[in-house]
Amino acid sequence: MWMDDYQKFSDRDKEQFTRLVNLLLDKTFLLRERVDPREKTLIIDRDYRFLERCFSVFQGYLALAGWELNLDGQLGVAALSNLYGTNRYRLNKYESYFLLVLRLIYLEESEKMTLRRDVVSTVRDLLEKMSLLNLLEKKLADKNLAEGLSTLREFNLLDRVGGEWTDPETKLVIYPSVLLAVSDAQIQQLYERSRDWGNPREEAIAFDEDSAATLAD
Repeated sequence: MWMDDYQKFSDRDKEQFTRLVNLLLDKTFLLRERVDPREKTLIIDRDYRFLERCFSVFQGYLALAGWELNLDGQLGVAALSNLYGTNRYRLNKYESYFLLVLRLIYLEESEKMTLRRDVVSTVRDLLEKMSLLNLLEKKLADKNLAEGLSTLREFNLLDRVGGEWTDPETKLVIYPSVLLAVSDAQIQQLYERSRDWGNPREEAIAFDEDSAATLAD
């Protein structure tokens, strides 16, 4: 039983456990590898390793509150989802588009990857892809660009390597968590809708505040 394993934790491990439960509820995704902002290179995340080692305890504890915790060892992503569809964070229009396009870029670039699980792109690539998909009615305001990408960063979906969000040459590190944020079927549905959107819906995707993303009904 997970409760027995928890009782065997040291006081330090119990503090770590409590902190990571709250981190999962806040971030949705936990990554095995992420960008170190100082070194600007990928590093192994110690939090992920602790969760991986004590996964059954995390899973059992969260299940009591109606949360499902999954660990994809191949992608190196831990993902939390609510079994009752509550605690949803609703993305605005541009945040929805960013998530859609980042997912598409990841899929296109994934065939070129070997050992790495992240994809490196740029703000320019993102905007050009949005334009090709008819997701930009006019020039995107810097505020919408910066706030939208910053929001996705908060959910551990991407990071930046130097530069500002509004600089076209800023490198974006797209994490494999984007594959779990929206399903292939939902991406295809959004892609098909984008071709007919003359006045896109203000909220195209519903993103759970503490769980995975799903399309709004």
